[in-house]
Amino acid sequence: MKKVFTLLFIALIQPVLGQSWKDQHLPADQRSALLLKELTTSEKISWLMHENPAIPRLGLPGYNWWNEALHGVARNGKATVFPQAINLAATFDTSLVYEIGQVISTEARAKYNIARQHKLSTGNYAGLTFWSPNINIFRDPRWGRGQETYGEDPWLTSRIGVAFVQGLQGKDPAHPRVAACAKHFAVHSGPEGQRHSFNAFPSKKDFAETYTPAFRSLVTEGHVRGIMCAYNRLNNAPCCGSDSLLNRLLREEWGFDGYVVTDCGAIWDMVHFHHLYTSMDQAAALALKNGVNLDCGSEFQSLHAALEKGLIQKSMIDSALFPLLQLKFELGVLDSIGSHPLDQLGEKDVASAQHQNLALRAAENSLVLLENKSTLPLSLQTKSIAIVGPLAFEPRVLLGNYHGWSSHLSTILEGITGAAPVNIHLQYEPGFNLYPSATEPLPSIPTFNDVETIILTLGMNTLMQGEDGDAKYSAAHGDLSSLLLPENQLFFLQNLRKTFKGKIVVLLFSGSPLITSTIKANCDALIWCGYPGEAGGQAIGNILFGKKSPCGKLPFSFPVSEKDLPAFDDYNMKNRTYAFCEKAPEYSFGYGKTYLDCHITAIQNYPLDHGKYNVTIQNKSDWEGKEILQVYLRPLSPQKDEAHYRLVSFCTIPIKANSTATFPIIADSSLWFTYDANGDKHALEGTYEIIFSFNGPTDSSAEKRVITFTQED
Repeated sequence: MKKVFTLLFIALIQPVLGQSWKDQHLPADQRSALLLKELTTSEKISWLMHENPAIPRLGLPGYNWWNEALHGVARNGKATVFPQAINLAATFDTSLVYEIGQVISTEARAKYNIARQHKLSTGNYAGLTFWSPNINIFRDPRWGRGQETYGEDPWLTSRIGVAFVQGLQGKDPAHPRVAACAKHFAVHSGPEGQRHSFNAFPSKKDFAETYTPAFRSLVTEGHVRGIMCAYNRLNNAPCCGSDSLLNRLLREEWGFDGYVVTDCGAIWDMVHFHHLYTSMDQAAALALKNGVNLDCGSEFQSLHAALEKGLIQKSMIDSALFPLLQLKFELGVLDSIGSHPLDQLGEKDVASAQHQNLALRAAENSLVLLENKSTLPLSLQTKSIAIVGPLAFEPRVLLGNYHGWSSHLSTILEGITGAAPVNIHLQYEPGFNLYPSATEPLPSIPTFNDVETIILTLGMNTLMQGEDGDAKYSAAHGDLSSLLLPENQLFFLQNLRKTFKGKIVVLLFSGSPLITSTIKANCDALIWCGYPGEAGGQAIGNILFGKKSPCGKLPFSFPVSEKDLPAFDDYNMKNRTYAFCEKAPEYSFGYGKTYLDCHITAIQNYPLDHGKYNVTIQNKSDWEGKEILQVYLRPLSPQKDEAHYRLVSFCTIPIKANSTATFPIIADSSLWFTYDANGDKHALEGTYEIIFSFNGPTDSSAEKRVITFTQED
């Protein structure tokens, strides 16, 4: 705030020296202060809403702040569609995610440049300010938007999130490639049907330990340029009108100097859903005073009335607008074409062959092999395969939500066909209805004569789970009312197993964990595919036929039963996620098989440093590929409500066939702490087990060491 007032003072005297906001040699903050002086109050208010009108008298173009880039440039035509966010988390690969962020920003810049050159639409989804990523914690598997997140673990979420933001924004803060925005701040993770009105009361410990670490990391490490505040209330205060959340925590404690945007219509919700105010000018004034810069919506029109009533002062409008102007100058949207280093990007930089190859690599690395009873990879001598299920020919199952449109979409059927040797006879059967009516009879089971292996696609798409309003086949506003597969799918699988004597490989599509006991009991191999993006079919074909080894790991835990879950609207973390759940899951966070046969043969600790290790790994198989080494902490004498396990490090291990190699792995010493009931941070003390694993914290083959933390640590 002091910086803003200093620059406003400079703006008052600089015109005397002949300086202007149009001078591109001036830094963006000075240009912003100078432009503020030129704008009328009405013009300033109009630029505090996401649809900025042009200001012809100053030669200023219009601009729309609303754009999406969850896993590729979204909702704006042709773009490379990478695997859904939850799949990116399953790669456990920050370098890969950084590279994906770079490609997305390249395509975004190219599409923006083309639009400017041809004077195309400046509406929603056309700008350079992307309201991605979603770094809410996937605390409950019923949440339909969990697919947009990086899973249930705060550390994994922060690492993937920081990499994604840094890839999007680039390394030059004076000329960002694009601007990322972390959402939804804070404690926003379903139920979708209550998102406009719920009031979350997490414990202080859970708020500090689980709900906010990823946001803090994206601010302090990733230097994310935007934060989107959530629809809901937090401890009675609306998230988009909370001084403690947006000013004291975000700006003062964490040092955030970017912009805060409301989720779309959140100020309207304060009046009509939260019933906190009787007029829109009151709600708009509260949001402005307590830290909101930009309104996604038109509610900030009421700032005119708020100003007249004395609810706000003009200086508050200037303070809110300043970081928006600064970011516009840094992005180059207020200057002529050629002013930004990336203005030369164009059509050749969208959906290029290089970008398509990256989408394929990401998809391959995101697939998680859950079961393999000596079935995969499929033998190249197989004579006949049947591909079954409507999802095999369903594009939506590849895309997830918030997607662009791919010019190289590879359905599951096409991908398997492309990877299969020409000598294998292939056939396709839809098998069952993806959207059965309540009165529809259960499906009949086809006869598969002379078929050796069936590849059965089960699960759902984004019409069945997703955001409220989008998933029209969800009975719970986009959420899952049950974690079981639809009855007709389970019936088909169970009866297929009774009649078919060959191998059954299940490809499971979902953006969330499901109850898999019936699936597991009736198949010979099981792959969780998530929503794997434009190259999903090709990636699955490559894994099935052994062209690649799977290496994805689960970014969430599969519960054994829905009875193990707390109430959906309970925001405390007790009995949630692998860290706090009292019952063992069906498949744990971090679990995933490969075709490799890797073992940890030696662990060397650096003297006097609990976080640095050299780990020697032997691959006894004939497969070359990747493994994901994970490091967890487990307290041997846990304090009250302390996490059972905590992920503290992970790394991608590339290793050749029949070889041994040593890899360094580092757990940041800043992770050696815990939180008490008041949300206060304390250094670890006592005896802990440190677990080195390829398959989550409870892996029976994990290597373990005991370490003791003292106050000196």
